[in-house]
Amino acid sequence: MFPQRCAVREKKHPRDLGERQLQSESNRLEKLVETLIKGENRNGNRFGDPHFSSSTSSAPITNNGTQLQWGQPPPFAGTSVVSRMITEAIINSEQLKEKAKRAVIEKLPEAMDERALVEQIAEECGIKDKLSPDIHRHPRTQPEGGVKRDRILKVPFLDKFSRDKFLFNFRNALKKFPNLPQFIKVRRDMTQSELKILYSLRQQAYQANIAAGEYKYFVVDLEIKSLKNPRPLRTR
Repeated sequence: MFPQRCAVREKKHPRDLGERQLQSESNRLEKLVETLIKGENRNGNRFGDPHFSSSTSSAPITNNGTQLQWGQPPPFAGTSVVSRMITEAIINSEQLKEKAKRAVIEKLPEAMDERALVEQIAEECGIKDKLSPDIHRHPRTQPEGGVKRDRILKVPFLDKFSRDKFLFNFRNALKKFPNLPQFIKVRRDMTQSELKILYSLRQQAYQANIAAGEYKYFVVDLEIKSLKNPRPLRTR
C-alpha cells in the first residue's frame, strides 16, 4: 500500500496551478506596495526617513550629518531596497506568465532533431501554428567530467491554451510515431520550489514501486497516481 503521506493529495489541474500562481504573485505585489505606503505615513514619518518627523522642532539631518534647508524634501534611504523588491515581484510575475506558456520535454536524446520532433507532435495535436520559434535546450549546469544526461527541452507556445493542449495530447500523439523514442516525458515548466516537490514525489513513487515489486505509482504534475493494471518493473 502506498505511504499515507503520499496517498492523499488534492487534485490540481496544471491550468489551475498556473492561474493560482499568477493571482498569488499579483496579490503579493499589491500587499507589498500597500505596506510601503503605510510605512511612509506612519507617525508622520515622510517617505520612511528616520531623520524626519513632523514633531521635530529643528531641520531634518541627512545621513552624512548635514542639515537640510526647510522645505527641501528629506532623502529616502530605502528607495533602492523598495525599488528592488517591487522590481523582483514584477519580474517573478512576468516569469510565471512565460512559464504558463511553456512545456518541458524530458529524456529526449540530444542527437535527435528536436525541432522536427516537436513539430510532428504539435501538428498531430493541431497546434503547430501555435509554436513559438524559441525551442531550446536548458543550459548545462553539471560540472565537466560528470555524467552528462540529456538536457531538458523547453517548448514555448504563443498562448497557455495551446500549451495545455500539447501537454494533454502529448502521450497519445507520440504513440502514432513509432520511430520516435516512447520513453520521453513531458510536463509544464515549473518554478524551483515546484521542482523540489516534483523530484521528491518521483522519489517516493519510485520507492513505493520497489516495495510493491511492480510499476504501479507514477507522478503527473504534482500528484502521485496509480495504474489500474500495474506493469512489471523494468530491469536496468
